[in-house]
Amino acid sequence: MVSRDDLEKILPFPIKIVICADDIFVYKNFNIRNKLQELLDIHNEKYETKIEERIRSFIVEDDEELSNNEYAIYVGSEKVSNGKSPDCSTEKLLEKFYKSIISSTKEVLDIWHDKIIEIQEDNKLTLQLLEEKEEYEILFEHYWIIRDKKAFALLKKLNNIYPGNRHYRRLLRRIYNTGYEGWHERSPKLVKKMDEKGKNKNYSCF
Repeated sequence: MVSRDDLEKILPFPIKIVICADDIFVYKNFNIRNKLQELLDIHNEKYETKIEERIRSFIVEDDEELSNNEYAIYVGSEKVSNGKSPDCSTEKLLEKFYKSIISSTKEVLDIWHDKIIEIQEDNKLTLQLLEEKEEYEILFEHYWIIRDKKAFALLKKLNNIYPGNRHYRRLLRRIYNTGYEGWHERSPKLVKKMDEKGKNKNYSCF
């Protein structure tokens, strides 16, 4: 298994946002990913070279570098912008914090467009090398976190290579149980088969 920190050293996100906030921010602004995608689509209309990857956003309740109600925007591993609200206890203050994130992201996209494209192209070359070397664990974690369907085929392969790995079994079971991201039709039969196999071989995925 590859941690997200290790993964980002190998395949850094061209642009990502880390938001340190409590549950109220998550619940009130769960659609932030859609807003960021709309922002990116508008931005790309102005350039011949397109930022192909989504803007990754992570909402955390605890972060070593950020205090509560603070956010940071990264281009690769470099923090290029950040902002903070002293208080998000009311709807008005929460909305102000939310708009600040969107505004800062727009600015970062305009200023750092060429660097974001450079990281994006470097990642493509790195992925080619990883595929040639059959680095399935790194490839899986990358495609899983960006919600690419390639992750499903890699997950099945890893589950066969490491049948006792609870992490891979649990994720595969989740896909069969929910039809996750439309990657596979819901299949109670496959879930039951995995559960029985897990019990028989002590590979419980719970």
